[in-house]
Amino acid sequence: MRSRRVVVAGWLVACAVAVGALALLGWPARAYRDFDFFPFWAAGRLILDGADPYDADTFRAAFISGGSLGHAFGGPFAYPLPAAILSIPYALLPFALAAPLWLVSQVALSAAGLWALARRLFGPELRRDAPLLFTLTAAMPATLQTYAIGNVGGFLLAVVAGALVLVLDGRPTRAGAVLGLGVVKPHVFLLSVPVLLARSRHRVRIALGGAATAVGLLLASFAVRPGWLGGWLAALGAIQSKSVAQANVWGPFPEDARWIGWLLLVVLAAIVALWWWRASPSLAQLYAAAAALSLLAAPYLWTHYFTLLGVPIAVVLAAAPRRGIGRTAVLVALALATVLVPWLLYVQTYRTGEEPYGGIVPLALLLLIVTLTRTRAVAPGVGPATAPAR
Repeated sequence: MRSRRVVVAGWLVACAVAVGALALLGWPARAYRDFDFFPFWAAGRLILDGADPYDADTFRAAFISGGSLGHAFGGPFAYPLPAAILSIPYALLPFALAAPLWLVSQVALSAAGLWALARRLFGPELRRDAPLLFTLTAAMPATLQTYAIGNVGGFLLAVVAGALVLVLDGRPTRAGAVLGLGVVKPHVFLLSVPVLLARSRHRVRIALGGAATAVGLLLASFAVRPGWLGGWLAALGAIQSKSVAQANVWGPFPEDARWIGWLLLVVLAAIVALWWWRASPSLAQLYAAAAALSLLAAPYLWTHYFTLLGVPIAVVLAAAPRRGIGRTAVLVALALATVLVPWLLYVQTYRTGEEPYGGIVPLALLLLIVTLTRTRAVAPGVGPATAPAR
């Protein structure tokens, strides 16, 4: 216990040093001022001032007064108010210090979540597979985008990975409490949370833990701004109305052919349901598959949220053959699906904001998980099991 405290203290000191060094360098504050972190920081400031972040004029004024060009994107705050509530600790700081703290927080929490998950899934292959997991996750354009623009993908990865680790450790109430933080971006958890509740024997405790966090954040939000829900739904409707090809299951299809996307989603859900019934996948495998399917089913989505696919990558590595040509094939497929193909797509589309084929990434990981589980016995603690892995 003492050694663990020393390690935690050492990491906290290292993070503090990193924040200070980045603040002195003026990065990522220079980049974040015009991109995704600024709205979180500004929304937190407006809450502290008693103003409404869902009022477009008020929000635009906050950008202008903060020297940000991000107002050119238009619209009010586009996230649920709990996201602004959770941003208040950063909003209390000057932007030049808040920006590096936001970056370091995301990197540290997502790395801690992935490392904890690797320790529980990889067993004796930890030293071999953990570097692969971190390399593939870090090399995804989604990860670099998230950290470059200051969105919340790193926090989402920490939530998805941390919740799974806590469930596998037999701490379902804490797992639910972590999942409750997903209220800041609920549409990317559409299927993963229900599937986890359905698969786990401790669904009641997970639900209670999640309710404690989510309801607490919602109550605080309504206490601060009683009418925020209407403002957020209006902002959400404005996003939905934009004719931009997004990275979900509907991305490749024009407006008059959206039924094809719905049909594809039904087919994928049926495949997962049949796989669940016939293969009896482990909780980790089913949760990872549901996380990938949740991204495809999200009503609006851009590829920088694919950072949370670090969890499916971990599950694929754990389920892959230990050696031989089968392992080589899985590693090549992972590298193609998570790094090479996404970068080729990003180079073609980053100037337009349209990502019609981005959904290839979660789709490939979903199919890899299903195929590997169906065709071979997997490592202990990762394959079908009745008791939580410890």
